[in-house]
Amino acid sequence: MGNHRASDARHTALAAAILRHAQTQGWRRGHRLTELELSAALSVSRTPVRAALRRLAGAGFVIPHSDRGFVLAVGGRRLSDAKLDEPDTAEAELHAALVKDRIAGRLPQIVGQAELARRYGAGRPLLTRVLTRMQHEGLISRAQGQGWTFVPTLESEASRRASFEFRLAIEPAGLQLPGFCLDRVLLARLRAEHLAAVRRLKHGISSPAAIFALDVAFHEGLAEMSGNPFILATVRQQNTLRKLLELASYSDVARVRSWISEHLTILEHVETGDMGNAATAMQSHLRAAAGQATV
Repeated sequence: MGNHRASDARHTALAAAILRHAQTQGWRRGHRLTELELSAALSVSRTPVRAALRRLAGAGFVIPHSDRGFVLAVGGRRLSDAKLDEPDTAEAELHAALVKDRIAGRLPQIVGQAELARRYGAGRPLLTRVLTRMQHEGLISRAQGQGWTFVPTLESEASRRASFEFRLAIEPAGLQLPGFCLDRVLLARLRAEHLAAVRRLKHGISSPAAIFALDVAFHEGLAEMSGNPFILATVRQQNTLRKLLELASYSDVARVRSWISEHLTILEHVETGDMGNAATAMQSHLRAAAGQATV
């Protein structure tokens, strides 16, 4: 019974990761989902991907394709608002504890599963569910043996301050480069995803990972429009470094609602070609985020 529950939780977590990936990629209704592509994108084998797709089919998010596989049965707002069963309280609490302890330096970058079980008094099924969920979220990866490796993070106040200083120098400048090219399809998708997130915030924050994915899509989308591949690479690196830190702060609905509003303001300036005000708004946004960043 315990093994079945753990397996079902893993498939649900992976199914949610597939939906987030589809949303981030901007896939529309009818897009074909292949096990090979999803297993590569989410760093898992094809067997759990197959089970997760069946889970999505049962929930009505995908439908079988005539030539095997599945296609998205939803798109746009329905995809943005898609929600699967949430993990139980014990799982959520252990997940939060692992993230907070890693950020605070109480956990090393590489840690063994047995050590985690002793430290948190967690049974194997619960710990396995949480670690698998964190793997799907891109927070950890498997190390040798029974070990796990946390993604790199900004571990000190000095490094976090330096990160924001670096981003303040790079991201607003990217908006004013002569090679900046507005992608109206991408901009429309970003706006729609942000407005959908605002609607979901009425019910609280159920998925910090989805909120982070929205934030990443915004900053990387604008960096891509800059036309400078070095700026895009820089923004992606900073997003990787700040992932753990940001996830720990996404319990504050007011804060999330505030930066979503700031994002929408920047998108409005970009759409009208007012790049000077777009850059100024980006500076204000990053300064506000720097002032709110706490451990």
